[in-house]
Amino acid sequence: MNSYRQMVNQLVTMDLHVKTILIPNEGTVRDFAVFSGVDSLGDSIRCAGFFPGISVGMPVRVNGTYQIYTDSASGYESLEIKADSFSVQKFTSTAEIRQFLLGLNVSGCGPKTIDKIIAAYGLNTVREIMDAPDRFASVTIPGVGENVRKSIRDAVTEVICIHEAYSFLIRAGFPDKQASNLADRFGRKTESIFNSDPYSFTLACPEIPIEMIDNLLVKNGRYYADSADRFASAIMYKLRLDTAAGHVFSLESGVLSFVTNLPGLSMDITGSFRNAYRDAIGKLHVRHQAYISGKRYLYRADMRRVESSVSSLLYTIHRSPAQNPYSSPMQMFRQEEELSPEQRKAVWTVFEKPLSIITGGPGTGKSFITKIIYEAAENAGLLCKAAAPTGRAARRLDSAIFAGRDADDSKRPETLHRLLKATGSEEKFLMNSANRLPYDLLIIDESSMIDICLAQSLLEAVSPCARIVFIGDENQLPPVGPGNFFADMIASGCIPVTRLSKIYRQDTASGIVINADRINAGEFPMCAGKFGLRTDDFFFFECGSAQEGSRMISGVIDELSGRFGFDPVKDIQILTPVNIGNSGTGKINAMLREKLNPKTYSFQSDYAIGERTFRPGDKVMQTSNNYSLMVYNGDIGYISSIEHDIISVYFPDYARTVAYSRNQARDLTLAYAITIHKAQGSETEAAVVVLDRSNSANAVRKQLYTAVTRARKAVVLIGEREAIRCALANKKAVRRNTELTDLLKADFTI
Repeated sequence: MNSYRQMVNQLVTMDLHVKTILIPNEGTVRDFAVFSGVDSLGDSIRCAGFFPGISVGMPVRVNGTYQIYTDSASGYESLEIKADSFSVQKFTSTAEIRQFLLGLNVSGCGPKTIDKIIAAYGLNTVREIMDAPDRFASVTIPGVGENVRKSIRDAVTEVICIHEAYSFLIRAGFPDKQASNLADRFGRKTESIFNSDPYSFTLACPEIPIEMIDNLLVKNGRYYADSADRFASAIMYKLRLDTAAGHVFSLESGVLSFVTNLPGLSMDITGSFRNAYRDAIGKLHVRHQAYISGKRYLYRADMRRVESSVSSLLYTIHRSPAQNPYSSPMQMFRQEEELSPEQRKAVWTVFEKPLSIITGGPGTGKSFITKIIYEAAENAGLLCKAAAPTGRAARRLDSAIFAGRDADDSKRPETLHRLLKATGSEEKFLMNSANRLPYDLLIIDESSMIDICLAQSLLEAVSPCARIVFIGDENQLPPVGPGNFFADMIASGCIPVTRLSKIYRQDTASGIVINADRINAGEFPMCAGKFGLRTDDFFFFECGSAQEGSRMISGVIDELSGRFGFDPVKDIQILTPVNIGNSGTGKINAMLREKLNPKTYSFQSDYAIGERTFRPGDKVMQTSNNYSLMVYNGDIGYISSIEHDIISVYFPDYARTVAYSRNQARDLTLAYAITIHKAQGSETEAAVVVLDRSNSANAVRKQLYTAVTRARKAVVLIGEREAIRCALANKKAVRRNTELTDLLKADFTI
């Protein structure tokens, strides 16, 4: 052992074959691995470091230093290599290739199948897969099916390309951890992205700061500190960042501030900088917008086209001669006597005008009106279809329209993506301007969730003579995506709007409905201070700190599941304004996962992807649209299994299980707690809303209103009274930089 200690910190380079990969410790990124390797003499040594793409059987060269490793269980000490870098070497025998392919754990590919593949290609097996992957998958190998060949191809190219990408990024100067995360996410595309659009790395991986990439680009000579190319990349990054935050335009003052704060600028900000800045603008598909509200804006040409297109399409529908087989819309339905004056006006407008809007809060009869409109359309002989942005909202529509009666699947409400027949290509739909939807009337629910890009796709696919009614709650938060489509239409005054204000569910003593109305008026909700009467459905528990609030969450879940019979995972949703901090989704999710889904004997180590870890049984949420998997931003599911780098997630809204590859699973996050914004369009039996001083700095009334209206049967507020009062007092609209309202006013006055 003394001889071992003399070797500590000595530099070492060693060629090894990976014998065993040890499961990483909980909380570490997956690419930080520990493996046992065998040298040319057959001796084993332990290696620890960042090894993206590492696989059993792989020949590697490890560079690093010797360290002492102490086994925590036995106290036994041994020598290990702490790796600074590694590289994949050539395979020197078919035995090595066989072990490598077996170590990939490809489903349906056992030793006999691998022997057949090696018999066909010999020592060139791995090289053949890498150099001509499509040819390898298409050329027949006796006894090896096409699906197996494709699976082998995908597995081999993934691990090798990840390693090559990692090596490229290390040479470019990225630290181990960031290089590993980027290589794992982008694989073979890494080098081309770095060469063409390097700032996009930080958009996809927020843990990689823009300053790191910018410094490396300048350091490596890609950009001069004062070059127009550097400014152009920075400007486009800022515009994309603002789009991700929901804006269609960017304030030029904000863009200028971002660019002038890049490190290392040496030029005169008021003189030579202006010339370089104008040159940078000229290199991009970016235009200046005339002053709006006294402020100068920059916009991406593609986003400008989207808003202009939406305005034009709405005007076209407004001017179209919609089908109306009766002279009076009141002839179309039979329950006129059941309707209030405002409800009657809503129905009348739908059949009198090709384009209309119905808005109202919970309990104001939107679901009832939807059913009446749908049945009226059917009675009039119109082909009608209802749709919503999310699976849960579509299911609620189905319950509202078809409760107690049968219907063909073709008539049932769908998500907008299914209605438009989303393809595997991003934001591409089979239903479009060349292939229109066949319906005479479209009912679109939860319209406040529709972003400007989805609105464009929907309106392009609408039949020229169709009616369309948008239904939603104007007091909800704006969509997660860019724009503020629903609110902008209402604000324009160009489209007929019916506001439903009378609450019809007060007779059921619903504290949720009553308090939603109070919150919307800026009044503190009427809450029970303890779990007492079974009829109570709105509670407030005051805490003095975020730590105390976290402890309360656990107890509240126990009470809700015990007293009300709610499933603590499926029926209770924790909502908070932010992701970070003691009252953010990150820490609450970590706490709740250990309570609600602890590790089991069969799955003792979490599966890690970057900074996130998963285990079977976890409640998860999709955080972006994936058109190839047909899962969309905000969808919530449950992990049913994790095997061979495949995460299977069951989505109850679609009643199907989706198989995620490791890279696709980067868009999953734990969902025991989610942000209020991400909860739009969803419903839960019970909502637990956490609002205290640590997470309420930017909270507005609409956030609290949106949170409590997610619940069907119970709401629990946990937080500080003053934080809730501040949110109620902050009635500012969530600001979005859009121009749709002004465009509509211009188009509709032509």
